[in-house]
Amino acid sequence: MKAAPNIIPAPMGDDRDRMAEQSFRRRVLTGRWANDLLHTIRKAVGTERADAWRLPDTSSNPARQYCHAVSELYSRPPMVSHRTDPVAAGTVSAVLNEAGWVSRMQALQPLTVGVREGILRLDLVGERIVLREVDPSLVIAKSKTGDRSQPRRVT
Repeated sequence: MKAAPNIIPAPMGDDRDRMAEQSFRRRVLTGRWANDLLHTIRKAVGTERADAWRLPDTSSNPARQYCHAVSELYSRPPMVSHRTDPVAAGTVSAVLNEAGWVSRMQALQPLTVGVREGILRLDLVGERIVLREVDPSLVIAKSKTGDRSQPRRVT
């Protein structure tokens, strides 16, 4: 039976492991890790004892605190410049400012530090650029042989 052309099969092997780890890290950094903690406690002490304990406190999150503390790259708005074409640099800067690039990057950088990858999707809607963060645990990128910096296919 042939699969439908728009349906992408679930990843296997290394991609699946990477995606699971990135998804877990993202949950920790965004404060949605209570179920992960409960699961870990149940594995460590058993279901009966874990059920007898109160819900664990997730208000302290050292991983999130660390990632925010070391994310200084966009603490000041970057300057866009071009040695030979300052007008083009001004245009690019204005377009990025209109899209809210700096605030997007300030939110994305701590996640990039913790998850180890960050993806910002750029869409052209009419004459505007719209930026959208993409969860890297939902992306598979295949590169050209010999040049890992250039993706050949992004799914």
